[in-house]
Amino acid sequence: MVPLQTCFHDYEVKWRSQFTVSVANKKRINEMINRVLRKERLDKIGEIIGNQSCEHIFVTTRQHFGRTEKKRNHVKRQFEKHGIEIRFFDDIIRQLVSKIEVKGRYDSPILQTIRMLKYFKITKEQEKL
Repeated sequence: MVPLQTCFHDYEVKWRSQFTVSVANKKRINEMINRVLRKERLDKIGEIIGNQSCEHIFVTTRQHFGRTEKKRNHVKRQFEKHGIEIRFFDDIIRQLVSKIEVKGRYDSPILQTIRMLKYFKITKEQEKL
């Protein structure tokens, strides 16, 4: 039997609702990349997981990487050149909301809040009819 290999994930989370990184601001982009790949961070990850593989993932808002898809893709490519995957809160939240059932039971306050918000949205839509 082949042992199951575990892949660890290293997440850097940067929430920005208004601030946008300028494509021309290469210094700022490199600072964010270096935050994920700085030696101290990588050393600590190595202490914890040893020689096992680790994927580096940067989570932020679409807005943070630019107002246009072209700008976002440019910044995203800069991260990907260094092996850093980009995920956007916009997509994560949309996926999470799609999985939550109004009649479901959840023991997480966040999931309960999403369930409640979906319920009120449905109720409001029914009131319009």
